[in-house]
Amino acid sequence: MSIQTYYFKECQLLLTVATEELNDVLLKEHMLQFNEELAVVDEVRELADCRWITSIENFSIEGIIGALQVQQVRPNCKMALLVPESNALHYSIATTYKTFAKKKRSVEVFTCLNSAMSWLARDLKDKQQLEKTIIGFYNNFAWIRSSAEGCCKSKGIICM
Repeated sequence: MSIQTYYFKECQLLLTVATEELNDVLLKEHMLQFNEELAVVDEVRELADCRWITSIENFSIEGIIGALQVQQVRPNCKMALLVPESNALHYSIATTYKTFAKKKRSVEVFTCLNSAMSWLARDLKDKQQLEKTIIGFYNNFAWIRSSAEGCCKSKGIICM
């Protein structure tokens, strides 16, 4: 499993790309890392791209609750969870996360990248900046389009 995060300062965007297996321990580790590395950032928008998760066998409601217990309250933080359109189970889990997370930050679940960017954007100009940043990132990383194999094995938030 890999959760790789990229912070784009110019548009206050945290892009989180999750691949392979998602489990309770990794989600909690991600929350702790998020708290630590973005502690001084008042406002951040996160696009959590979960379309490349292949297994959730070791992921539970208890794991979601445990991860959210360590997450700081961030009222100025919006999170768009992007899940595969064809996977009802992933969508249901993302919706469950949204339900439990609403006291910590604003969360919505999407199956379409364009819809997620529209929701995260403050206005049309901001949406264009998000599109340029996110699409540019994806165009530079062919592994995201083709396969999760062998990608993003390091930890930490990479500033772009």
